[in-house]
Amino acid sequence: MKKFLASFALTFTFINCSNEKNSDDLTNLLLLNALSTSSSVNTECGYRSNTGPLSAAGKFEVNRTLRTIDKWESTRNGGSEIQGVVLIFTGVASTDRVRFVYSGTDLNDYGAGERKSTSTSCPFSLSTMVQGANTLGMTRDNSVSNRWLYNASGTTPSQFSMLIVRDNFDDLSKTLSVIVENQ
Repeated sequence: MKKFLASFALTFTFINCSNEKNSDDLTNLLLLNALSTSSSVNTECGYRSNTGPLSAAGKFEVNRTLRTIDKWESTRNGGSEIQGVVLIFTGVASTDRVRFVYSGTDLNDYGAGERKSTSTSCPFSLSTMVQGANTLGMTRDNSVSNRWLYNASGTTPSQFSMLIVRDNFDDLSKTLSVIVENQ
């Protein structure tokens, strides 16, 4: 905040001293300056790569009740919108499975369960994730296109996280539910 205020004062002083700038230029410069000095994203969990900025993603703790994921958080870039959520799993046994139920027709739209991590801390790190359906000792059954099952095994960790991302090319009004249950 101090960095922004100092930058704001310097920009305002510079623009105020010039009689050739109009109010539109002042507004544009202040907005540009605010965007370039801002380094934080308001997010419950988020996700990032090693070098990339933090992107918004909600945090949803999965339990043994089938519940609709309601913690999506959005990042907007021009006309596109990207929504993300990090699912946190704890207490998963080798005899359990994760079940996703989608209100649309094809879960391939979201790739639910294809980005996993053994870490349950936020933000979700893309650089340490394992990518693929059959990872972390889990095997996917996607024989029904809108209901995917991930069966755990003896090598599945008892706690892990999954990142799910969707965008406005998908139907954002569709719902996705998840549960941990016995196989």
